[in-house]
Amino acid sequence: AFEQLQYKKDLVDIYHDGSKTLEEKLEAINRLNLPSINTKSFRDNELQLELSGYKGFITALIHLDEKPLTAYEILRRLNQNKPNHQYLINMLRAYYEAYKDDVNKKEKFEHIITEYKRLEDKVENYEKELYDYQILLALYADIDDFKSFSELWSELPKVYYYDLYIAQVRCKFLQKNKQFTEALNYLEELKLHHKSFNEDDTKELNELEVKIKDEITIEVKEKISASVVLQKSRSLDNKYDAQNYWLQIKNMDDESHAHIFASQVNVEEYIKDIMLNIA
Repeated sequence: AFEQLQYKKDLVDIYHDGSKTLEEKLEAINRLNLPSINTKSFRDNELQLELSGYKGFITALIHLDEKPLTAYEILRRLNQNKPNHQYLINMLRAYYEAYKDDVNKKEKFEHIITEYKRLEDKVENYEKELYDYQILLALYADIDDFKSFSELWSELPKVYYYDLYIAQVRCKFLQKNKQFTEALNYLEELKLHHKSFNEDDTKELNELEVKIKDEITIEVKEKISASVVLQKSRSLDNKYDAQNYWLQIKNMDDESHAHIFASQVNVEEYIKDIMLNIA
């Protein structure tokens, strides 16, 4: 038993050795001798497979940052033999890293999520952990799957609610879906919860807040611009144009109405004026 534990420790030490390149780490792993097991009992065979799988797992992690597709292929094979939680979630992450800039990533990510769910059912007592939520939320956000993102968010344990990585993913997702107020409120909650951040986290969150506020400004300006055009609609001879401009405002949300109508001295007269042009 000591030899098996030492072998695993040696593998982990190689993985964490920041002084070695990827190639040097792989060479070091290949120089390690797999502990020999003399008997041929079922339990010993299982142990041999476990050690071999662990070697493959560490090898995949070593590849993950620089060669994520290689890491994915190793983990995919391990999951075919005997899926477990660590193999599965790291396979998902490796695939995400490999294809996050691919033009067809939507189809690819939908495929890997389906595969993840299929294998998840084969792992006994599988329970999502922080890493699972981080990767899955990032995948759903990347392919604009609002329904799946929202469902996963609703089941997220409160202990993970203010994780900084998840917070950044969620804010960017809300930003993409133009839920600016919700994103800013969440950022405020985040700051109150953590109270203090390191310099890098503070900088990233501040930049995110500025981007969200900039998008709000652009959005409001565009909608106010539409209302200005509507004000000019009384001089339009084309009834269709007046109808079209009115529909643009009519279908806006309450927050947008507030920005547009706040600039009008007499809102009732303003609306009546537009309707007269449509009539």
